[in-house]
Amino acid sequence: MVAIYDDIAELNKAEKELQLRAELLDNASDAIFLHTIDGEFIYVNATACKSLGYTKDELLKLNLNEIAAPGIDIEAHRKLIINKGQAIFESAQSRKNGSVVPVEIKARIIEIDNNRLVLSAARDITERKQAEEALRRSEAKYRLLTEDMSDIVFTLDLNMKTTYVSPSIERILGFTPEERLSQPIEEQLTPASLQLAFVTLQREMEKERTTGEIADKLFTLELEYYHKDGTTRITEVTCKAIRDEQGKPIGIYGICRDITERKKTESELAKSYATLKKTLNDAIGTMSKIVEMRDPYTAGHQQRVAQLATAIAKELGFDDSKIEQLRMAVMVHDIGKIYVPSDILNKPGKLSELEFSIIKTHPQSGYDIVKNMDLPEVIAKSILQHHERLDGSGYPNGLTDKEIVIEAKILAVADVVEAIATHRPYRAALGIDKALEGISQNKGILYDEKVVEACMRLFKEKNFKFEKNP
Repeated sequence: MVAIYDDIAELNKAEKELQLRAELLDNASDAIFLHTIDGEFIYVNATACKSLGYTKDELLKLNLNEIAAPGIDIEAHRKLIINKGQAIFESAQSRKNGSVVPVEIKARIIEIDNNRLVLSAARDITERKQAEEALRRSEAKYRLLTEDMSDIVFTLDLNMKTTYVSPSIERILGFTPEERLSQPIEEQLTPASLQLAFVTLQREMEKERTTGEIADKLFTLELEYYHKDGTTRITEVTCKAIRDEQGKPIGIYGICRDITERKKTESELAKSYATLKKTLNDAIGTMSKIVEMRDPYTAGHQQRVAQLATAIAKELGFDDSKIEQLRMAVMVHDIGKIYVPSDILNKPGKLSELEFSIIKTHPQSGYDIVKNMDLPEVIAKSILQHHERLDGSGYPNGLTDKEIVIEAKILAVADVVEAIATHRPYRAALGIDKALEGISQNKGILYDEKVVEACMRLFKEKNFKFEKNP
C-alpha cells in the first residue's frame, strides 16, 4: 500500500473563510451582485434573491437586462461604470412578480484572475422615494398657499440663513427667491433690525436652555428690510421655531408683512395729534389767562389746582390719557367766571346772598362755553360738577355721590385745598394744615373718601408741595 498525504489545513482554512464571507454577504442588508461587464451574473447574495423574488439558481440564469425595470437605460449605466471605474446612481429593478423596486446602486470594477468584473450593491430605497414624494406633495400644497400670499413666508436655519422664501418677496422687496437664498442676513436687514433679530433669537434660545421649557410661542418684531432699489421697508415679522421629532429647534418659520404705509400713516397721525394737542392746550391756556385777568387775586389758582388734581389722579392709578383730560378740565374749570362782574369777583368783604348766587352760576356758564367744543365729554362734565358735593348740598344741580363723575370729585378736593391754603381777597391764607383738616373732617360727607385719602398721602407721606411759580 502506497499512501500519499497532503497538508490541507490551509485549504480548509481558506474554505472556511470563503464560507464565512459568503454568509456575511448573504446576511448583508443590500442586494449584492457580481457580474461580467456584459451583465451576466456570477454571484448573487440571499438579499438579492429575497428582494427580487427569485431563487439563487433562477437569478444566476438571468442578467442585468432581464431584471432592469422598464425604461431603465442599462447601457448608460454600464458606460458610466466603465468610464469612471466606480459609480453611484439610482435605478429600478423588476421583481419576479412584475412589480418594481427603486434602488440606489453602488458599483465598481474589480479584477479576478485577470477578468474585469463588476461588483455592485443595490439598496432598496422604496421608503425614501415615498417620503420624497410625500414631501413633494406637501411642498406643492405649501407653495400653492404661499405663492399667492400678499405677505412673505420664509424659513431660516439657526444661523439665520434663508432656506426658503415665497415668490411674494419680489413684489414686496424686489428680490427674486433665488437672490434672497444667496443673501446673508447682514445684507437683508438694517443694522438696528439685525441687532434686534439676533438679540431676540438669543433670548428665546437662552430661555429655553435655562428653563427647559419649549418656547413654542409666536413672537412678533418690527424689522426694517432693504429693498432692491436701495430704499427700506418696515415690516411686521411673526416667527416661530421649527422643531425636529425630538422637539429640538432646527430653524425658524416666519411671516413678514409690509407695514411701511401703516407706519407712515401712524407717524402722520401722531404729528397731527401733537399739533392738535398743542392748539388745544394753547386755547386752554388762553381761556385760563382770561379768567386770571378777570380775577387777579386768584392768579396761578388754576395751575396749582391742576398740579394737585393730576397728582391725586396718578395716586389713584389713572392712565395718562385720563390724567391729561383732567388737567384740561382743571385749567378752565373757572372759565364761567367771565360772566361774573369784576366787582363781585374782587370784592374784599363778605358777599351778599345775591352776589353769591351770581358766583354760583359759573359752573353752568363754564359748561355752556365748552360743551360744544371738540373736547372729551368728561371735561365739560367736570367743569359743571366741580362744586357738587356727595350729600347733595353743592351747586348748580344738587347732585349726589353716584351722579358726580370721579374727575369732578378730584377737582373739588384739589380746588378746596388750594383755596383754603392760599390768599383770597376776603381773607388771608389759612395754610395746608387747615385745608387738610377741612377735607378730612368732611371725608365721605362732602368729598369722596378715596380722593381725600389720596390727597392726604400726597402731603403727609410723599411731601407734595405746590410749585411757587407755576
